[in-house]
Amino acid sequence: PAIVVVPQIEQSRRSTDDYDASSEANTAIWELLDWLIDEEYADYIDKDRIYGTGQSMGGMTILNMAAQRDNFFAGIAVIGAQWSNNYDKPYQHNGAPVRTPEMDPISFAVNGSEGYGHSIEWYTENFENWYYMISDDNIFVHTCQGDAMSWGEWDYTAQYFAACGVTIPYVEYDPYIDLAEQNAFDKELTDHPNTTPGSGINWATFTRGNHMSTWKYAYALDYSFEWLLSQTRASEEARGKIKQLNNEWLGRDEAGNILPGSGTKNLNSAQFTPGGASEEFKEGWTVQ
Repeated sequence: PAIVVVPQIEQSRRSTDDYDASSEANTAIWELLDWLIDEEYADYIDKDRIYGTGQSMGGMTILNMAAQRDNFFAGIAVIGAQWSNNYDKPYQHNGAPVRTPEMDPISFAVNGSEGYGHSIEWYTENFENWYYMISDDNIFVHTCQGDAMSWGEWDYTAQYFAACGVTIPYVEYDPYIDLAEQNAFDKELTDHPNTTPGSGINWATFTRGNHMSTWKYAYALDYSFEWLLSQTRASEEARGKIKQLNNEWLGRDEAGNILPGSGTKNLNSAQFTPGGASEEFKEGWTVQ
């Protein structure tokens, strides 16, 4: 038994865009969820088992929301979607107001009080460091190698985690092999201890296809959703975050290696386009 919520958003009010920016639809989705959870189905919903899933823009919205209310989602399964750090919040969708804990207390559930397990000061300090915020989460992501935007940003995510001594489990396989074999690859991917910070994230990539192919391939599979519905919010809270990720970004050496002890705080991470890395928004970019 489950309640499935699928918000419908008109194109002019896209909930997210490729510059890691969001629209007022983001706030409206939170208002809808709060009404469903706290009023309409207050006696029915298990708050330890609220899940998020989506493809492309919808997956980006879920990944963004994961940093707005810490451990709200017990698990996330996203397809052909990505997110990352953007400390320069003037880059917002269609010039929309910046969504911060002070200016958007609904999305961050603060309203001048303790919020969703944290104070408004805690969110103000941490919410822009997306890598740190999601480092204790349960996440399963599917990408296509031909999707330069999504694959590229998850590759950077894996690099930042690796610099903290954490390996994000990764597998590649052909989406044209038998579905049972693909499901077996996914199951093997998640078959590892997952109680330490960073160990809740899993990443599978199809060796064929592009962005638009991802959901055709991924939605033919069952296991990632079996995995999703077995996750709990309590496991995230017990796991804790990767503390090093909350260190300042120290950069890379001449060989391209992330400097020892570096986190991702105050890092504007690289942006990707459907054609690959952006020449304008390279790692560490600043507003000109």
